[in-house]
Amino acid sequence: MKVRAHRPEDAARWDAHVARCPKGTVLHTRRFLAYHGARFEDASLIVQDGERWLAALPAARIGDEVVSHPGATFGGVLVPKHASARAATDALEALLEHLRGQASALRLKLPPSHLSDQPEESDLHTAWRLGGTLERMDLWSVATLGAPMKRDVRSAKKGRLQGVTAAPEDGAAAYVEFHAMLSENLRAQHDVRPVHTEAELLDLRGRLADAQELWVARDAAGAMVAGSWLIQHREGAWHTQYLACAEAGRPMRAQDVLMDALVSHFRDEGAQTLSFGACTEDEGRTVNDGLLTFKTKFGGGAVTAATFRFAL
Repeated sequence: MKVRAHRPEDAARWDAHVARCPKGTVLHTRRFLAYHGARFEDASLIVQDGERWLAALPAARIGDEVVSHPGATFGGVLVPKHASARAATDALEALLEHLRGQASALRLKLPPSHLSDQPEESDLHTAWRLGGTLERMDLWSVATLGAPMKRDVRSAKKGRLQGVTAAPEDGAAAYVEFHAMLSENLRAQHDVRPVHTEAELLDLRGRLADAQELWVARDAAGAMVAGSWLIQHREGAWHTQYLACAEAGRPMRAQDVLMDALVSHFRDEGAQTLSFGACTEDEGRTVNDGLLTFKTKFGGGAVTAATFRFAL
């Protein structure tokens, strides 16, 4: 077993490996990570047995630490679906041994469990068993679409009675309009900017193609009053990367109309899950109860996403 750095010529094989992993997502692929360019110092690693790939670690170097790639929501050590728990443990042990003397620590952001098509939390157990320190625990709201679900549709009905409609839009102009609304939303509420610039959002629109969608809610006059940019993390698992509502859309319940439309659409399309993102702040220590309550009324349950630190 050997560990080596990822090379540019590995990109196609890397993405094929990600597709075979139970928690591998589009965020782990080079297709997605490459859009960051030189923003991060890539430190991704591959574990091999001869020519066979056993595991992949999407990572970057920040200071003297190696961390799950900051350009993705989560990372982890990616092992194929049918690999044994022993193989996953061996891969992480090999990575830790390889990094000793090269970094002071390894930080792993593990993907939440809903991304696998069957119960899968062996990575959580492996990280704990090999001495990782639990550094952060986020709470995600996720709707399971393939099972009977309870959701409150009364507010969405009131919004539709006021003429609000929601549908996907693919034109570049809609993305530009959405980004402007999102930027104003974040500035007014949190005094921050979106993670992605307008140009980056348009780049990801082309780069991810069918693995992303923009949904917008418009009022009776055609003005955009709410929107969501979604990413398909993997087959059957969609995620609301951004949610925004214009001030004018709040009294007409535009976001409720939008969320109800998203749940109905992806359920009818056969998706298994629709995640609404984290409901925690302050490194996971504080739950945003209002946000969690809002997402719960659309059928969202709660799963955790853990970050472990390994001192080297």
